[in-house]
Amino acid sequence: MCLQTNPSSPESLRIVESSAAQAAMAVERVRLGEEARHAQLVAEAERLQTTMLNAVSHDLQTPISSIQGALDNLGDPELDLDQETIQGLVQLAREQTRRLSRLVANLLDMSRVEAGVTPLRLEPVEIADLLGSALQAWGDGRRLDIVIEPELPMVRGDLVLLVQVLVNLLENAAKYGAAGDSVELLAARENGGVELRVVDHGSGIPPDQRHRAFEKFYRLRRPGDPPGTGLGLAICQGFVKAHGGTIRAEETPGGGTTIVIWLPAEEEL
Repeated sequence: MCLQTNPSSPESLRIVESSAAQAAMAVERVRLGEEARHAQLVAEAERLQTTMLNAVSHDLQTPISSIQGALDNLGDPELDLDQETIQGLVQLAREQTRRLSRLVANLLDMSRVEAGVTPLRLEPVEIADLLGSALQAWGDGRRLDIVIEPELPMVRGDLVLLVQVLVNLLENAAKYGAAGDSVELLAARENGGVELRVVDHGSGIPPDQRHRAFEKFYRLRRPGDPPGTGLGLAICQGFVKAHGGTIRAEETPGGGTTIVIWLPAEEEL
């Protein structure tokens, strides 16, 4: 037996009106949820933009001021500069120019990582060539202790990007390591690939914050810590992952931070 209702009856109209009201409320909840998510995304984008501008402006200001000061002294006819002083000012300008160049390169690289566009020019890479190129590009005067396990396999990678990863890590180790202590660079065979360790003996990263070390713009805020954009480790992570590798931060025995990179060996790819 089939029951029929009169669509024009008061009861049917009440059902239709109630259903329409519930549907309207559901649509409104969805709309408000979308607006809240959009506002949250806008606020997060503005926060990141402010963070980036503050970090970049600070990092730009220091080398620019140093270069300007060196050039002003070199161009001042009233200063009777000896040859040693002139060479020192020229060297200062060169070092700060390289610092600016690395900052700009990091910003461009970060944009590539964020966009998911990291074109790789893959080729067999000897670990000795990789380390040698990184040390030449780093050019820091701090003592570096290198330990390389013999007969390491080659990795397949983009030499330019891998060199940049190591340079970023060496710079971090030099900045945050204890004054006068050496930086250590270790290479060994590990789990079907090659493991690279960059070791410093500074104050280290607190265990509860170590998982955030590779976040974009993340920096520890401690008195005496050097300035920086907080992009270096995030870029390293993006490049290493693009090579099918892994990167992590560990505590250095006795204090400090060890960054561990693992890259698959060429025959494993």
